Amino acid sequence: MTKLKRTKLLRINPKCPWNSLQRIPWNRHKVLLLTLLTISLQCYAQDSYMNLVERAVTATQHDSILFAEELYQKALRQDPSNPKNALIYTNLGKIQERLGRNQEALANYDKALEIFPSTTIFLRSRADLYLRIGMYQSAISDYEKIIYKQELNRSKSDSAINALLGYAYTRLMKYDKAKKYIKKALAVESDNYMALLGNTIILQQTGKPQEANTQLESLISQYPDKAEPYALRAENEQKQQFYELALMDISKAIHLDPSNSHYLLTRADIHYQSKQYKSALADYLEAVRLGIPRTAVNDKIQKCRKNIQ
Repeated sequence: MTKLKRTKLLRINPKCPWNSLQRIPWNRHKVLLLTLLTISLQCYAQDSYMNLVERAVTATQHDSILFAEELYQKALRQDPSNPKNALIYTNLGKIQERLGRNQEALANYDKALEIFPSTTIFLRSRADLYLRIGMYQSAISDYEKIIYKQELNRSKSDSAINALLGYAYTRLMKYDKAKKYIKKALAVESDNYMALLGNTIILQQTGKPQEANTQLESLISQYPDKAEPYALRAENEQKQQFYELALMDISKAIHLDPSNSHYLLTRADIHYQSKQYKSALADYLEAVRLGIPRTAVNDKIQKCRKNIQ
């Protein structure tokens, strides 16, 4: 009787994706091991820190921002102490801004600045978000750090930062400081959008409404896809109790910048003043979700609910 040749087995970890493999002849196991090793290395490469980051960047470019967020989070878990995480935190912040998750975005910008406290790109990202959601003093603090760094390095004055600082000061009604920065910005760039917007507010608030309205209409004509001029015009119409016009303009601003909590709050107030309590309540709650402190609007929320009943 012919003696059967014994078959040696390659034990496969049951957790391995290849656990469907069973008996492997000994004379083939070397080829299989090389194949499995190649696949393992490919899997590792796909999950390596830099590969995850590169895939996240590509996903963002293709507007797959939720997938990009997942990849960035995975990279952070893989190498939590990597100083390059500052860039990941900033990119996560940008994604979360697009998703309307402003508080999460701010938290990630804070983490980036914990790693590199004086880096302009991280300060600018946080300052721009502060400005957009109406946290003007916080925005000013970050912008002034950038200006100070530029002066320290004897760098050329940045007209964009000066314009943003000027605009932020106008929103706090500190017009003398606003004029200083706006003048610097316009001296370098006479058509700087934010500087012209800030200048419009100054004209409006210093007793020159006709000039202000002319400049505001010009901005809306020149920049139809910018939200701020519509919001500013809505505020003017609100003061004059032209509520229907105000609602049209502030709704246009929200359409252009849907995650701006300040605009939601403005529209909520217009609804409230025109006794449209159900719409006001919806906007107040959305503004809170986007970052407006609940304590700032809680009384109006309660009054809306009372009037709806």
